[in-house]
Amino acid sequence: KAAEGDLEAFEYIYQQSASFFYNVALRIVNRREDAEDVVQEVYMIMYRQLKNFRFDSAFKTWGYRITVNTAIDYAKRASRNDHTSIDVREETTVPVHHSISQRDENSKNDMVEKLLEVLNVEQKACIILRSQQGLSYEEISQTLGIPINTVRSRIKRAREAMMKFKNEVISHEM
Repeated sequence: KAAEGDLEAFEYIYQQSASFFYNVALRIVNRREDAEDVVQEVYMIMYRQLKNFRFDSAFKTWGYRITVNTAIDYAKRASRNDHTSIDVREETTVPVHHSISQRDENSKNDMVEKLLEVLNVEQKACIILRSQQGLSYEEISQTLGIPINTVRSRIKRAREAMMKFKNEVISHEM
């Protein structure tokens, strides 16, 4: 129905998938506002191209491909514009009596964010799709439209870069 122009059907697709694609975009572009822009662009692309979607792959895979490619293009455009912006994250009041597990989880999340920051956008996309979204190498290859060996090498290089960064952080803390 959505492919035939039914806006309610397209709205349903949006409601069912937007947060999922937003999280993928956010991991690649690192800023909420940029991720929102990416997702808006993703759904404009989907709306225009939905009539051509032939269900040769899963909708999720098709959406991943559009989201990741759009986020990568967005990140590249932003870096070419070379305007440095400050990432202002929402501050929340954290009670002093946080449990140890909550602090450990927050610390883990902070480390993951720092590790992802050392990667280029192509490596970051592969790592996110593999580690956080659980896609196989073949699914990543299909999603990004790149050869499976390119996926393997990007993931290998990304892991090496993250390990090197993590080891540097640990050695500086000692």
